[in-house]
Amino acid sequence: MVPFPAQGHLNQLLHLALNLSFHGLAVHYAAFAPHIQQAKLRLQGWPDFALDNLHFHNLPIPSFSCPPPPDPNSTISFPVHLQPLFDASELVLPHIASLLHSLSATSRRIVVIFDRFVSFASREASTLPNAESYCFQCVPISQDLVFLGHDGPTADLLQSHGLTIPSLDGCITEDFFAMMIGHYKMSGLEYSGILMNTCRFMEGEFIDLLAQQPDFIGKRHFAIGPLNPTTPVRANGQRHLSLEWLDDQPSRSVLYVSFGSITSLSDKQIEQLAIALLNSGQRFIWVLREADQGDGFAKKENDRQNKLPPGFMKNFEDRGIIVGDWAPC
Repeated sequence: MVPFPAQGHLNQLLHLALNLSFHGLAVHYAAFAPHIQQAKLRLQGWPDFALDNLHFHNLPIPSFSCPPPPDPNSTISFPVHLQPLFDASELVLPHIASLLHSLSATSRRIVVIFDRFVSFASREASTLPNAESYCFQCVPISQDLVFLGHDGPTADLLQSHGLTIPSLDGCITEDFFAMMIGHYKMSGLEYSGILMNTCRFMEGEFIDLLAQQPDFIGKRHFAIGPLNPTTPVRANGQRHLSLEWLDDQPSRSVLYVSFGSITSLSDKQIEQLAIALLNSGQRFIWVLREADQGDGFAKKENDRQNKLPPGFMKNFEDRGIIVGDWAPC
């Protein structure tokens, strides 16, 4: 397993790794040491001993320029502070190559599952006689198809459901888009198939459409999601405070508010969202935290809750809770 160094990518490949190891396969998970630790600590739904079945490989972090911390009031919502890390992640190819050659020499067969944004792992696997690779797609297939263009079959399918493709302007930066397209083109030749964290019940039409695209014709397609287990309690019996609070609420009555782990809301957005939650009368769990940095364990202050309107914490009483750090989802 070779994940991309961002939480939504690390987490999903770790779930897949655990699912495969549960069926008796030897699974290796290669990533930067801080991100392995981050993925382990944030894992939900698995007993603690499940991680003992995996082989973790700490890849050395290449040196890269450390950008300033994320600016929640920036006019660009994309986490540009992580781009140097994303760029540097491509420098680990020699270490991935060394690991793959070592495993190839001692295994009858190896399968490399790589995140779409680390396609160099697929290239290296293609040089080994007993290896094949599969691309892992962690975002919805309907979203992936958007990047194929605003015209043609994708747009027609969305329009048949009363939907349109939104503009990508301001969604991602030019640097990230160029990196993404580069990996899309680079990985298309070598890998054997694609693993999708989705299911046909939800995205069957989009999966069929993806299979018809030139880059995917002849590839094997597996819809393997959802990967997250439904087990509510860890082996040690500990539960997150938000889950304990949620258990005490009426069924289907709580709104979960989170904008992911790599973006921060602006001061104005926090204020407006707080007012909306107060006026709605809705029960809620709101994850209000600083965005992850390149090292998820770098010391950082969380001053996001200081941007709430005066008296907000008292006004909602027992109707909601605010989580200032990582929360299970």
